[in-house]
Amino acid sequence: MTMERVDNTTIKVSLSRSDLLAQGLEANDLALGRQKSAPLFCRLLGMMSAQTRRQLTAEQVFVEIFPHGDGDCLLYFHLPPAVEAHETGKPFLPLVFSFSDIDKLSAAIGAVYRRCHHIVYQSALYRLGNEYRFVPRVYRRLERKVIRVCSEYGAYLGSGEIKAAVCAEHGDCLIEENALETLYRCLG
Repeated sequence: MTMERVDNTTIKVSLSRSDLLAQGLEANDLALGRQKSAPLFCRLLGMMSAQTRRQLTAEQVFVEIFPHGDGDCLLYFHLPPAVEAHETGKPFLPLVFSFSDIDKLSAAIGAVYRRCHHIVYQSALYRLGNEYRFVPRVYRRLERKVIRVCSEYGAYLGSGEIKAAVCAEHGDCLIEENALETLYRCLG
């Protein structure tokens, strides 16, 4: 296994087939959410925390997995940027979009799910008056992609915890968690 810092926010980990077999894993077992690979990811996060001198958690890190060769695997860990004094320190940024009807919302959900669902950490759906408000929490620095896709179908109202809180406080909550996945299954 080799670990290489690509830049301030990216770490590349190369795992050979023998590295994986020593952990009782194969490249296919590295899909996130699989219980079998959790100990390996925890160990890698610990090593990265020591290397970067930052306390990292699984919720803060975006991982890309690329199997290659004969059972080898490349992993790219994208870390949140170092937190400045004025930032909240949260790695995910809530975005707020408004859609005038269910058809536009459905089209946006389908497009986001097909093009960039992997960068949406969490999402919610609210109803404010005659509009639907979709609030995805997106990995910081990757928000432009979701903004670009959703803006094809609705209005981008802005980002931040305050805008998301306004939706939660003044709107009717239709789907509190995993709105993107739920709507895609129901409408897609």
